[in-house]
Amino acid sequence: MKQILLSTILGGFAMFVFGAVFWMNPLPMNAFVDPKDDVAVQESLQVNMEKTGTYFVPGVHQERAVHEEKAKTGPVALVHYVREGMGPYAMGKMMGLGLVQQFLSALILTLLMKSVLSSLTTYGARVRFSVVVGLIAAVFIDGGNMIWWFQSLAFTLFTGLFHVLAFTIAGLVIARFIRPEIETGDVSAS
Repeated sequence: MKQILLSTILGGFAMFVFGAVFWMNPLPMNAFVDPKDDVAVQESLQVNMEKTGTYFVPGVHQERAVHEEKAKTGPVALVHYVREGMGPYAMGKMMGLGLVQQFLSALILTLLMKSVLSSLTTYGARVRFSVVVGLIAAVFIDGGNMIWWFQSLAFTLFTGLFHVLAFTIAGLVIARFIRPEIETGDVSAS
């Protein structure tokens, strides 16, 4: 139990620190495209989107033929919208929730690794396992978002890279604590 708790806390914290460095670095910001006129777009959003939420444009709650015709002529968009804006305290709340998310991710990775520990007898095997978990997340989640939800290739590549690297970094930490010799009590094993 001590190893699970320790690997979750340290692995989650490692993911969190890596995430801060990765996303505060200017390189991933190249995946975003700025609108030609921020003010005009913000005004249009205020007028046409009445509440915070995720919007699909053209709206999906209309007659199917009407929706399909509007989608065919375009534009089409998926918009994650915060009507109230983001004040100075929003980043602190996001960082706190992000840390909880990283702890949960590290806990899941720890439990997954522990469940197949008999086949992960070396440190390298346990780290490779973590890389594979990150690859699964990137292909399924980020690839799916590109295919089904119109995320750009650039954004998909950055988020996919982030997921693979975050799980790799967590795995580097977690693999130190989740080891076969701890399970068997044999401290001479590697």
